[in-house]
Amino acid sequence: MKTKLLRFSKWFFGILICFFCLITLIIYLFKDRICGIVIAEANKYLTVPVAASSVELTFWGSFPNLSVDFNNVFIQDATPKSTPRDTLLYSERIRLKFNPMDLWNKNYHLKAIEISPGTLNLKINKKGEVNYMIFKASKEKSEEDFNLKLEEINIEKLGLSYENFQTQQFYKTVFNEATFSGDFSSQKYNMTATGELLLKVAKSGVVNLLSNKKIDFNLNLLVNQIDSTITIPKALINVAGLPFKLDGTVSSKQLDFRFQSKDI
Repeated sequence: MKTKLLRFSKWFFGILICFFCLITLIIYLFKDRICGIVIAEANKYLTVPVAASSVELTFWGSFPNLSVDFNNVFIQDATPKSTPRDTLLYSERIRLKFNPMDLWNKNYHLKAIEISPGTLNLKINKKGEVNYMIFKASKEKSEEDFNLKLEEINIEKLGLSYENFQTQQFYKTVFNEATFSGDFSSQKYNMTATGELLLKVAKSGVVNLLSNKKIDFNLNLLVNQIDSTITIPKALINVAGLPFKLDGTVSSKQLDFRFQSKDI
């Protein structure tokens, strides 16, 4: 009995090791091809170039997904007079996740994006020009079936600032962790947003609205990419341990929020 069990264990672990080695070999052989396709297709959707120190293909670090990792990513402002000193986005790592079976069948379906850590700076100048319009509608057809229908975006330790010089609004926050889920490729869709952030500054004109407050949120948002608006129906958020009712609208021209609390 012990001899049979020992033989079975040897065969099992032998097959398992061979399987791992085979996957590692396949990843190594197709690394440049897959990374090249992802970079080429991503550039078709962007109006500004993306700089990265390196691009890597990984499987064991994101099992059971296969991931393309962009390290030390920099995206410059999209405004016409911006310089390399004007940062829209910087992240130590942006990870694009794929189903390995989809890749094997040449169906490059992007499942999720992970961003951590980094900074995102959104600005609207006095002329109404925004620095974050970096996506374009690509009319080019790829030889491969590259599908950019996102299902989920995960961020961790991401600093976010928003400056609107038309409405004199300024917000600065750090997302400790957050998850955004929805059909991001649709023109109109529902998005779920959950997570925790530290609101460092919320300022309107010369008035400080909030500062250094921890916020826990679980929101259902209505996103309209046609008119560039995000609507927040009535939702409950937790600010520094206190419950608040929140609703409002985000557009390219303004942030319009309403907070209510029966206890304050």
